[in-house]
Amino acid sequence: MKVTDLGAHQPHELLLKLKPGASLQGDVVSELEASVLDRFELGGAGHVEGGDTVLHLQLPESVSTEQAMEKLADDPRVSYAVPNHIFQLDEVKTPNDLSPSLWGMNAIHAPEAWAVSTGSRTGPIIAVLDTGVDLQHPDLQANLWTNKAEIPGNGIDDDGNGAVDDVHGFNPHEGNGNIQDGHRHGTHTAGTIGAIGNNGQGVVGVNWQAQIMPIKIFNDQGSTNAAAIIKGLEYANKMGARITSNSWGGTQFNPAIRDAFANSSALHIAAAGNSRTNTDLKPHYPSAYEMPNMISVAATTPDDSRAGFSNYGATTVDLAAPGRDIVSTVPGGGTAALSGTSMACPHVSGVAGLIATVYPNASNEEIRGRLLAGTDKVESLRGVVATGGRLNAANSLENDSVAPSAPGGLAVSASDSRSLTLGWKAPGDDGTSGTAAYYELRVSDRPITEENFEQARRVPVSGPRAAGSRETAVVPVRPGSQAQPLHVALKAYDNVGNVSPMVTAQGTVRASQAAFQDDGKGWSIEGGWARDAQGAWQESAIPGRTSMLASPPISLKGIANATLVFDARLGLQEEDVLWIQASRDGQTWSPVASLTGQSDWGPREVDLSAFDGKNVRFQFNLVTRLSGPREGIGLKNIAVLGERK
Repeated sequence: MKVTDLGAHQPHELLLKLKPGASLQGDVVSELEASVLDRFELGGAGHVEGGDTVLHLQLPESVSTEQAMEKLADDPRVSYAVPNHIFQLDEVKTPNDLSPSLWGMNAIHAPEAWAVSTGSRTGPIIAVLDTGVDLQHPDLQANLWTNKAEIPGNGIDDDGNGAVDDVHGFNPHEGNGNIQDGHRHGTHTAGTIGAIGNNGQGVVGVNWQAQIMPIKIFNDQGSTNAAAIIKGLEYANKMGARITSNSWGGTQFNPAIRDAFANSSALHIAAAGNSRTNTDLKPHYPSAYEMPNMISVAATTPDDSRAGFSNYGATTVDLAAPGRDIVSTVPGGGTAALSGTSMACPHVSGVAGLIATVYPNASNEEIRGRLLAGTDKVESLRGVVATGGRLNAANSLENDSVAPSAPGGLAVSASDSRSLTLGWKAPGDDGTSGTAAYYELRVSDRPITEENFEQARRVPVSGPRAAGSRETAVVPVRPGSQAQPLHVALKAYDNVGNVSPMVTAQGTVRASQAAFQDDGKGWSIEGGWARDAQGAWQESAIPGRTSMLASPPISLKGIANATLVFDARLGLQEEDVLWIQASRDGQTWSPVASLTGQSDWGPREVDLSAFDGKNVRFQFNLVTRLSGPREGIGLKNIAVLGERK
């Protein structure tokens, strides 16, 4: 199997997970003539029960990462073999001038929350996976976690945890406690979480008192790799971190990093990214890893709008928090204003720490529920993040044990070939009174239970109205040639995460008919488009070239709800765009959708209902920038489907 587009990675290294029953140190490693650099036990004590084991391998100089992956791609003993990806900090450039006001703390209602708790130096450990921290900063020093089992400066791993002199944190690159920040990013994020309060200097963090555990996964140039990230997460779990704060990420999916997060017992807060991208379409990791112990955070401005640089996503980003011109600690004892989802993330991490302080027995689900349900609903965030809201610390700490009642009378009120329309009666905040905070709506092709609710596809839905109001939602569905029985499930949450009983309904999406089915004939081609042996169209992304694949004319006479469906594989740079355009006459073309970024094969749909009853042509128009390597794109299973009027 040919392996392409590995992304930036450490050469001649591999992260390997074998299937149950395969020898971890035996034949597979020997056949590669590899040596084991590290062994990550992503389970066991302090972790999710069971867990996984991942090996970090050093390959011979004569064997590339790509060659090793190709050799193992179809090996029945291997669960996955992936590169040791390299990551860079995702920063937003800001002016050097310092904002005098901690506007973010007021925006999240921190002063009201501080009336309940200001944190604790014996409370939850908050691990900050970043560039380290300034150990001498007067606004942080007393709030650093201390490993009391380690003797400072003796060059010995006193507690046998695999790290030398890890007195206040861990450096996975060096295997020791050298966490001094030579960058500034980590010191800044740590200050938002837990700069000392009420000390008459600098700034104040969400937690006036805290246990901050710096884990220096990035070097002073802002670079890291997957193995260091996994080792840092493993250390955080082993040493009892309750929360991890992750102000970093990128578009490269790495299953070993995903497994490290999933097997951790901590709650993970992650920045959504700074590429102005809809992560529902182009995921940003780790924030987009779908797991119950991950929260994704977008950034807002002082006027409560989404920051222009911030990623967003109605299903993949959970909530927003202040992220523009955030004043916090920097190395050397001072403060500075920085912007980014990196600055929004620690606001949420800090509030998670306050919740775990006030409610020490709260589960990940309960803390997550309080954070998401407690948000202030903001009109500019509706449809932008899943909750439609911005972090509210005071709401998240409220002592409220009364859950909303079950949404009433959930039922399918209408359906067509590409959607179900639902209706129900709104529950209250406390039982049947007040207004709930938000809904969670899921859809699946099989019955939904409490056990599989999180695995079902999430559907964006507007925030609740007052108890007793009539609510509606449309569930979009990919059209198909067969009728599709579907199951939906709905829950309501109050402002501290108390959840209603789940209600369910089912309906059927009608079958579509094909107005066009790709058979490889009649297309107009410019550039290098060609069909492979499996019937997929392939095009290399040549720097600076525009190429086009245009369909023959298609009659939509007697057709309603026309939809272009296809599967796509993308390997494009940020500025490359695959435009999908449509035309009635083949002369004047209008854009109807666009794609970019990198993704494996996945289904796509484009609405062509504006052309119902008429003739239409569509085309795929690939426009690439002038430089840089990229893989290209693939398209298959292209069809236009609709309903007969």
